[in-house]
Amino acid sequence: MSLARLRSEFPALAPTRPGGSLAYLDSACMSLIPRAVLEAMEEYYIRFPGCAGRSRHRFSTAAAEHVDAARSAFGRWFG
Repeated sequence: MSLARLRSEFPALAPTRPGGSLAYLDSACMSLIPRAVLEAMEEYYIRFPGCAGRSRHRFSTAAAEHVDAARSAFGRWFG
């Protein structure tokens, strides 16, 4: 993957300054978030506005089902 392609995955790096591109050096405060993660987070906040395992309403139940599925997938991946 080229550096330009990698940078394009991070929307915060899109703005440029006169004379060059932005270099982010404050990762002790906050890490830059790739576009795919931002999109997944947006989907979560739209589809699952409830805390998994804390209630029995449909949003909480749906969130719990997806958390369980993700944990199972990670478990299979890690072995």
